[in-house]
Amino acid sequence: MKPLDVFRTLTPPGWGLAAALALAAALALGQGLGLRWDPFGLAGRRLAAAQSRAATAEADAAARRLEVEGAADQARRLE
Repeated sequence: MKPLDVFRTLTPPGWGLAAALALAAALALGQGLGLRWDPFGLAGRRLAAAQSRAATAEADAAARRLEVEGAADQARRLE
């Protein structure tokens, strides 16, 4: 059997399956090489959300720290 005979034996669904397998292999190879495709910018949105949560957490921690310092000052004044 010649290599070109394989092209003649595939039916239209077989060609579709071969194309899907080739696309899946190309995507897997690209991911393995570190290529990323993010058409909707989801990574940037996740980064912005994480930075916003971090800023909020820092502000909350600062507020709690001030509350503790204020409570300690008040306790010292009452003694």
